[in-house]
Amino acid sequence: MNKAFILDLDGTLLDSMGAWQNVGIKYLIKKGFTNIPPNLPSILKPLTILESANYIKTEWQIDLPQQTIADEINELMAQFYQNEVELKAGVRAFFERHKEHKMCIATATDRHLVKHALKRVGLEDRFEFIITSTEMGNSKRQPDIFIEAAKKLSSKIEDAIVFEDALHAIISATSAGFYTVGVYDESFKHETEQIKKVANEFFYDLSDWRL
Repeated sequence: MNKAFILDLDGTLLDSMGAWQNVGIKYLIKKGFTNIPPNLPSILKPLTILESANYIKTEWQIDLPQQTIADEINELMAQFYQNEVELKAGVRAFFERHKEHKMCIATATDRHLVKHALKRVGLEDRFEFIITSTEMGNSKRQPDIFIEAAKKLSSKIEDAIVFEDALHAIISATSAGFYTVGVYDESFKHETEQIKKVANEFFYDLSDWRL
């Protein structure tokens, strides 16, 4: 039986984590704030966009609805996804090698941004579906998104492979019984050794992975 692939987007397929790391800072600067801690990117990194918006709203006492803040952050990212984002090295070769497998995107990024990105890199028709943390109602710190993705792929958990760059997501997927492949990303380089210990496999370039 062919394995089903559940793929993260940012940092796994797309070279986009640098943009996400800076978007919270860019948003606050745009709002006129200067008291921005340097560790803000690491605080926001594991959060969904709505959780990030709530954190920013609370910490900086911004008098806007949480959803409005999330929408404004997404708008900053939309320009990047439409005009600048690129695939990471080895990703096209990975897709060429595994054409026969069912695949989906499971991501913390909101759906309309995912569609912009996939259209730009020419992969809008490659996946069975997209599933997002916002739609699931929680982050990848819980395995719900992976379990739901496997269900929608008509795959048992043991027959699905999760590809991720983030330690918290790999821990979550592994805890639910998924086979996990860790993918290196510069933004998570400080977690590389931990990821190697938790994931079933780890690669610096997806084109090196073989089933």
